[in-house]
Amino acid sequence: MSPVPRGTGDRAAGDRAVARGEIPAGTEATEVLRAVSAPLYYCFAISREPLTTADAQRSVAAALAGARAGAFRAPGSPRG
Repeated sequence: MSPVPRGTGDRAAGDRAVARGEIPAGTEATEVLRAVSAPLYYCFAISREPLTTADAQRSVAAALAGARAGAFRAPGSPRG
């Protein structure tokens, strides 16, 4: 089995979300995933707080809200 190029799954998931109208075209899926994982990483590795389902849900909700607002669109991507 050949390796999957890095970021391929991110882009595919992002493309599907754009096609469903969930996020704007030009959204960088990798940046959305970073926005989801950063608060969780902080709790896990920096503050050493236990992670809960509520933490994960809040992280996803915040990243999705940002994505829907266009916060993760690639520079120069068309608005739409």
